[in-house]
Amino acid sequence: MRIKLSCYVYGNFMVKEYNDEGMKGAEWLAIAPITGQARPTCGQEHGPGEKVFGKGGEWTGYYWGTKGDYVFFTADDGWDGGMPFYVYDTKTEKKVFEDSSYEGKNWNPKPQPSPFNSLRVSAVQGDPLALTYLRVVEAGCDLHLDKSSCWEKVRKKFDIKSSLMPACSLYPDATTRMNSSLAYPVQVTLSEPPVVRTVAGPVKCWPVD
Repeated sequence: MRIKLSCYVYGNFMVKEYNDEGMKGAEWLAIAPITGQARPTCGQEHGPGEKVFGKGGEWTGYYWGTKGDYVFFTADDGWDGGMPFYVYDTKTEKKVFEDSSYEGKNWNPKPQPSPFNSLRVSAVQGDPLALTYLRVVEAGCDLHLDKSSCWEKVRKKFDIKSSLMPACSLYPDATTRMNSSLAYPVQVTLSEPPVVRTVAGPVKCWPVD
């Protein structure tokens, strides 16, 4: 097993991930500001103004990517078939959004090709960043056995646009009721505060973990 430090340099900041490959989740993640011509050192030491995310702290997981001034982290593992993620604004030095998204690459077998198989980030100059993905939540009822009655409840609760009830997958051949995980399409605008709205797209369901 290897312990590896990775550093990703952007215009105004550096993201560091200190990762023990034998353990789940990075040992720590950090965002170091870049001021003037001085670039932070890619090392284990934390310099002035460096924001550190560590085990037992506000967030543990992995670095996912960067768009503009926003840094995305994922959790160290999925939950209920979704992947929790966290968005951090390097300008305000605050968490601005947190949710769970459906990521098709984590499923076996892989789903049919779809633009909703992973979170998409879009940016238009002058407008807030927008995220489009399938949000993963617990339905609070069994979409496999209770079907239409459960579907009407979740459609109303989450303002789902589709009227077509999804065909659930991965349920065992049993008559025991099981709470369903639900994935439905949303678009999130990272304004202040963020705005979440449902959009047209596929809906999926399966039993919770």
